[in-house]
This record gives sequence, structure tokens and C-alpha cells, in this order.
Amino acid sequence: STWAIENVSSASLDAAFCMGHVTLPPVQAVHLTEMAYRVVAPPAWKDRIERADWADIAALPWIRAPHMSPHLQMVSEMFARYKLEPFKVVEADQEQTIRTLITAGVGLGLMREDLAFAAQSAGEVCVWRKARPTTALSFIYLRERAGDPVIAALENVVRKIWLEVGVQYRADSA
Repeated sequence: STWAIENVSSASLDAAFCMGHVTLPPVQAVHLTEMAYRVVAPPAWKDRIERADWADIAALPWIRAPHMSPHLQMVSEMFARYKLEPFKVVEADQEQTIRTLITAGVGLGLMREDLAFAAQSAGEVCVWRKARPTTALSFIYLRERAGDPVIAALENVVRKIWLEVGVQYRADSA
């Protein structure tokens, strides 16, 4: 998402999808939905995390996303209200890499809610149910190109498709 925002703001990309809250003034964000995430742990940690409180979860090893990522924003916001900082053991910037590290027993991390429960059903992870952070999913483009016919057509198609697909995503996530 950081890459997408940077490339749209530098006009290297016409438009993109991104997660997180977009705060750069030249970038227009069309909010599509809030995506729910869950804290997941290696399956062998099931008993440990079922009884865990926030301090216990923060003290466990975490697979964290890099600076300025939506994942890092969600983790930081989650623990900020408890004045806790989770213990980072490794940094990873791809969701599949984070999932692989979790299933391998390296530590905790965030996983999109639908994927987390599917992975839990498959015995790959266990879900800590005391947290459900969310982040925005948006379609972005340069604000100065709002009147551009290509951008207008893209936004129109995204909105139309999202009305069809987005309703399904929200229904599956509930």
C-alpha cells in the first residue's frame, strides 16, 4: 500500500488499490470498505493465547510489518490504548510471508479475518478473539486528475464492481 500511494502521488501509476488511511493531500481516496483482521498465532500456542490478556499477547514474539504499513498502523493502534508495545522478532512486508512465519511457529501476526478463520479451520493457526482491528480499503488516484476521462471511467467501474463484490466480501466477513 505504501508503494501504491507513493507511485500514484508521483504519477508513476494512474490509480491503485491500497489499504490504510490515505493522508497525502494530492491523493484522492475512494473508500470502498473496512477490512477486518485478526491476531493469529501458531497452532501449538492455542492454550497459551486462549488465556492471554493484552500484556501477555504483547510479550509474545510478533512478526511485524515495516514502517508506515497498514499492518503496523493496526498493531500500533491496537496496543496504544493499553500503553503496550508488542515484542518484534522479525519484520515481513508480504501477507503470505507473515502467514508462513506464523504457521512455522516464529510468532504472532495479523491476518485478514476471512483468511484467519479458514487457516484456523485447516489447523494452520489459532485466532486470538480479543482483537479485531480494521483498516480501510480504498481506490486512489491523483486529485488533480479527477476530471480526467480515464480516471473517471476507472472510478466508475471500481464503484460498480465494488457494489457487487464488496457486498459479498462484507457478508463473508461478518
